[in-house]
Amino acid sequence: FGDGPNPYMPYSKETDPFWKTLGWNPIQSGDYAGNRSKVIDYKQTSKEIYVKCIPMQWPLNNVPCNCTFESWIRLEKNTVLVRSRLNNNRKDSIQYAGRPQELPAVYTNAPFTQLVTYRGQKPFQYDTVSRIKNENIPGRGRIDWASWQATENWAATLDKNNWGLGVWHPGVQHFKGGFFGKKGSPGNTFDKPTAYIAPGFDEVLDNNIIYTYNYVLILGSLKEIRKYVYQHSIKNGLPK
Repeated sequence: FGDGPNPYMPYSKETDPFWKTLGWNPIQSGDYAGNRSKVIDYKQTSKEIYVKCIPMQWPLNNVPCNCTFESWIRLEKNTVLVRSRLNNNRKDSIQYAGRPQELPAVYTNAPFTQLVTYRGQKPFQYDTVSRIKNENIPGRGRIDWASWQATENWAATLDKNNWGLGVWHPGVQHFKGGFFGKKGSPGNTFDKPTAYIAPGFDEVLDNNIIYTYNYVLILGSLKEIRKYVYQHSIKNGLPK
């Protein structure tokens, strides 16, 4: 999630210069310095995992957020159904301008170099898909993610065999993403090359908001990913 102020410097702590423009930016996994979020509740059944945590402010070193994140992660065949909730508890009651939110941010590793989506004017008719490319300069650490209108509400990162991970967020058409790093890398755990997809809205986050969203991760071929979206979509057509 993202919000003001920008830069965000609570307790007179300086933000990391590289991330200074992010502002208020709690992240579920932790911060840029490697400090992990604190898990305060956890439940697990044979099909679902529930996690509640206090996220860390990504641009700062060891600063927890005055909010909590909750996730319900459910496995169904080749899909992962995720419900997410932000519970804000900020003392700062200023209503900052709306910002693009990652709902969610999904990353895959080096073999998944193809970013595929549908961005045309004939959604849900098996019209030709598009392959998205973005600009990046690995030597300089620069990333320019691509943005597009996904009129079928999904995108996927695929390997050379057109197999990979699809991200479907019903009702969301604004997506961004791309690939960063050297293509053809083996894709080990700590390698830098990565693919990225983030559907989302521009949202105003009130200081006491409870904000929820749902999405589905789909593992399979391009054909299987798109078929799942078609079978489960409610709106089969352009917005009216």
